[in-house]
Order: sequence, then structure tokens, then C-alpha cells
Amino acid sequence: MQENGYKCLIIEDSHVQAKVISLMLGQCGWQYVIAYDLNDAIGFLENNKFDLVLADLVLPDAPSGESISKVRELTPTSSIVAMSASDQINRSDSVLQKAKANGASFLLSKPFTIDRLKPLIEEVEFRIETNERLPHILVVDDSQSIRKICHNILSEIGYRITLAETMSEALDKIDLFDLDIILSDLNMPGIEPSKAIPAIRKAIPLVGIIAMSGNVDEELRKTLINGADAIVSKPFDVRTLVETIENILQNRATRPEQLINEIA
Repeated sequence: MQENGYKCLIIEDSHVQAKVISLMLGQCGWQYVIAYDLNDAIGFLENNKFDLVLADLVLPDAPSGESISKVRELTPTSSIVAMSASDQINRSDSVLQKAKANGASFLLSKPFTIDRLKPLIEEVEFRIETNERLPHILVVDDSQSIRKICHNILSEIGYRITLAETMSEALDKIDLFDLDIILSDLNMPGIEPSKAIPAIRKAIPLVGIIAMSGNVDEELRKTLINGADAIVSKPFDVRTLVETIENILQNRATRPEQLINEIA
């Protein structure tokens, strides 16, 4: 892929993981430099300008996760992605949420694939070029075909899309506090979305939640009335889905500042 002129600093002590991440960035057309500890990273940051920093939270010379605050001090305008092999990303005491408090722009739970990294890279590029952000939609569905359809349709419109196969994956691996809308099927293995949605609504009052189901009855509507903003029948009409999303985003923009609590 042709380089686009954007430059990233990878701070990762694992040579294997640093190589994997660098290959992903290369596929996205980005230039990159690798630092294997915080001291090397500081040297690069003091002498170079980076559009993005991908920083692991546990480094040989920064085992307590203080790398993010130091990186933010040295590059106040760069986007910073905090990376960690941490489950339960949405707990207020998780290392990744602490990294956000210290200045991280985005959070990534390791290991991750290019499908998880690429939309984030595109978001950073969009912010650089427009000084705005893309609405971020999480699609949760155990059907690969449904996830692919939603991704293709919604990313083409201009949304940033993150995909999850189960609600358990969404709760443990994805920063829900970075979302504008959650689009979730209701019939999946693991944690039942119908039970998770009220907890998400309590923790993130202003996130838009759209439930998808092939069997929308009155009992289901009553169950979700305090959680979901809308219910979309499957198979869904594309125009109806897009209109529902746009209406929720429009309503969300007029609401006051969002409160953030811990997701149980």
C-alpha cells in the first residue's frame, strides 16, 4: 500500500508484537518507528513529530503504567492508543481506563487484529484532516454475515464501526465509553444482551442502543423499554436501520453532558 505520510510511534517491549503491529500499520499506509521501552520512546518523541502513538502499558522501565502520562506530556496533540492484555476494560479500576484518565485517546485490549485496529486508524486520519470525529457504532451479532453487512453499509456512510461476536466480548474487550451507538442482536450465546442492556444504559446514560431481533413481541418491548432506544426487526430494511441510527445520533447531540458510571 502507498504511504500516506502519517507517522506512528509504536512503544512495545515484545519484539514479536511490535512486528505484528508494524505490519498492520504498513497495510494502512502508515510509516512507523518502534521503541522497545519508555526511555527510547522519550528520545524519539523529543526529536520527532508523530500523528499517533501506540503504547503498551507495561514496559521494562515503566511497569506501573505511567508511560501514557509521560507520552501525553511530550506530545500533547498526538492521538495516543493505550494497549494492554486486560480483560474487563470497562471497569473503572482497569488499567486501560486509568490510561484514559492519564491522557490516552483510545483503548485497545490485546491481542487485536487489523479489523480492530484499522477503523481506529481511519478515525485518527479523519480527525487530523477535519478536526472532527466519526460517530462510533458497535455491532454485536454472532452472525458473521450480519456483522459484515452492517460493517459494509455503515462504514460506507461514514461511521466508525467496531464489531463483536458476543456481548461478553463487547463488555470485556471494547471501550463502551467511546461509543455513540450499540447495535446488538438479542439472541446470542453467553451473556444475554437483554440483561446487559439495562446495565449499559445505567452506566452510560446517553449511548444510543438499538436492539435487533427476529422475534419482536410485546413482552420483549416491555423488557427493553428502560434500556433500548429502538428495536429493529430482522431481517432489517437498510433504510429503516440508517434512519433509526441518524435519529438517535441527532437526539443524542442535543442532550447534556454524559454521565459515566461503572458497568457492573
